[in-house]
Amino acid sequence: MKILIADDESLARSVLKSILQELDLPLEGLKEAVDGEQMIEQVKRYAPELVFVDIRMPKLNGLEAIEEGKKFSPYTRWVILTGYPEFSYAQQAIKLGASDYLLKPVDPEEVKKLVNEARRGNTEWLLNRNRQFESQIADLYQGLSSLQQEDQESFLLKAHFTGAVFCIDSNLIEVAKAERRRDFLQTLHTRLDHTVVSELRQALFTLSSGESALVVAWEPTRYIQGKQYLSTLLYPLKDLYQQFNDNNFCITILETDDCSSYNELYEKLNCIQHFSLLRTICGIGKTLYIADLVQYTTQQELLEVCSILIKISDCYGKKTYLSFMKALDTLESKLCENNTLNHHTKTCIANFLNRTVSCQLEAHQDTTCWKQVLQACGEELLIDEQKKDKQDIVDQVVSFIDENYMFEIGVGQIAMQLHVTPNYLSSLFHKKMGMTFMKYLTHVRMLRAKELLTDSKLSIQEVAEQVGYYSSRHFTKTFTELFGYYPSDCRKKSIKSGALRLTEETVTKN
Repeated sequence: MKILIADDESLARSVLKSILQELDLPLEGLKEAVDGEQMIEQVKRYAPELVFVDIRMPKLNGLEAIEEGKKFSPYTRWVILTGYPEFSYAQQAIKLGASDYLLKPVDPEEVKKLVNEARRGNTEWLLNRNRQFESQIADLYQGLSSLQQEDQESFLLKAHFTGAVFCIDSNLIEVAKAERRRDFLQTLHTRLDHTVVSELRQALFTLSSGESALVVAWEPTRYIQGKQYLSTLLYPLKDLYQQFNDNNFCITILETDDCSSYNELYEKLNCIQHFSLLRTICGIGKTLYIADLVQYTTQQELLEVCSILIKISDCYGKKTYLSFMKALDTLESKLCENNTLNHHTKTCIANFLNRTVSCQLEAHQDTTCWKQVLQACGEELLIDEQKKDKQDIVDQVVSFIDENYMFEIGVGQIAMQLHVTPNYLSSLFHKKMGMTFMKYLTHVRMLRAKELLTDSKLSIQEVAEQVGYYSSRHFTKTFTELFGYYPSDCRKKSIKSGALRLTEETVTKN
């Protein structure tokens, strides 16, 4: 917590500072200001959560200083320091936005009470701000809103970002994997909630591909503070990831570098997902940065090997024996062609297959030995056929979309209800429906929108809201791309068609 004491009397500052230090609070900084102007400068620089303000100060009095300070730090709580003769000033300060006041000489118990209230209130405010940011980022990424609807002062338009994607590799059965993933995300969310700070905004959400992503953002004017807090946030979290890693379940973090805009973040998150398969040769169970991945993107042979390794893992998880064995043959052929793999790369490949296929490969073994071990694992797939009805799962998803398309829904939310991982559900859905979950959801929404435009008198904005879009501009863009004409044209066609039918009926009667 950051606290500022603004009082022109050094003794008053010293007494209050001593009281605060004796409370044994988790203080990050305890700053002082001797007049109203200095207080404003300290508020600009440090954005304290709590400011004790003396009513009578040189240059700017307490009321003037609070009014000016709120412009730079709207979430700061202000507590007035006053004597009995100045009580009317304190009342004015309360009307201006001060949360409370303290009578001089201050009572330590009153100080403790106000600080604890400020801590609780500030934490609640920050958590709500994070929830709002999380919803905004998820909607932007899923295409449910756009930056064009943001005003010029929007945080999203001026913020700097960094992102991380969590790739999970496991040989556990789907239900067990989903449960382990859920436990990890819940623990991660709790840890994030316990580390909220004013300098950062955090969003944990599910990408359209099924992986989970963490996005952290900060204002460019607070770049140094934002980067400092980012370091203190991310490094302890990396220890958390390791707690969940074992021989059956492994989390790999793919992290972007700094992004000066949301559009840059979006591109880099997509780039990370596209090249996430490179973790099979770079190593799983650790943090990989986008620069680590990009250097491999021109090595087509390695990319093909990575793609086959991912396919082997997927086939084993879905228990598709024929596809698994075919992928093994392809892998053997590619490894024989690419006989320049170094020991580190072979170690990473063996580690990936050991975690996802539940086998025991060693880097020093040759390709023939690897294939024999993996074939033995494949034979088990013939015995242990998957019991879950994949068709039934996809049908449940389609039914859920039909009933809930107007709400904010995602593949991660549905996967949790079905006790499977988002990646698994995305793959099944795409295979059966011939399109991604988001494309299908968008198609359903647009068809319903067309129906509403034809049969109702709702405005374009109202139709957009009824099919799950917050931005009528983004709704119009999506509608036009799908049907080739504007929503307003759809209504005109409907009216024209109706008028034509009435004319024909009139002619027939006459």
